[in-house]
Amino acid sequence: SFAYDDFYQAHIERQMQVVHQTLTTREIQVYEQQIPVGDDIRYEEVRVVPVTADEVLVMVRDISDRKLVEQALQHNEAQKAAILKAIPDLMFHLRQDGVILNYLSGANFADLWPAGESRVGRNLMEHANTATLAQPINQKMQAMQQALGTGEMQLYEQTVYIKGEPHYEEVRVVPVTADEVLVMVRDISERRR
Repeated sequence: SFAYDDFYQAHIERQMQVVHQTLTTREIQVYEQQIPVGDDIRYEEVRVVPVTADEVLVMVRDISDRKLVEQALQHNEAQKAAILKAIPDLMFHLRQDGVILNYLSGANFADLWPAGESRVGRNLMEHANTATLAQPINQKMQAMQQALGTGEMQLYEQTVYIKGEPHYEEVRVVPVTADEVLVMVRDISERRR
């Protein structure tokens, strides 16, 4: 009598198609199905094995736990992708006197220091030796003082020139202790264009 219910009718029709395919090809067929159980869904793997010319063996296995793990992994992958997308191109932990305590850079900012040269322990002000570099560095230092003074994140945009090309950046300066900030720089040139 349950065959008259739309879901079970479709379910039985699919199973009969797979049985027919198994008998025709004489090959094992495997597929997954979802069965409503109250308010939940049970996931099953169905394996149809040919036995004789007109008989098959149908094996059904509950794979709900495996599906839940797969869904959790997919969710984690989506979260990881979102986190990676949110990571700035350049991030450094800066002390109030300008000393870089930690540094992480993406490819866009790799040419700010010579290759292989450590940034940790260096003072950011050492690099304010040209007008082109002094302006954005001084702006970061001012934003740091404001962030430390107010206890609030400072957000601004700036234009810097790297090898003569303008790069548009979004800068966030976040206080982390009484005399340290985290500076996050994102290249927003594509967005500005």
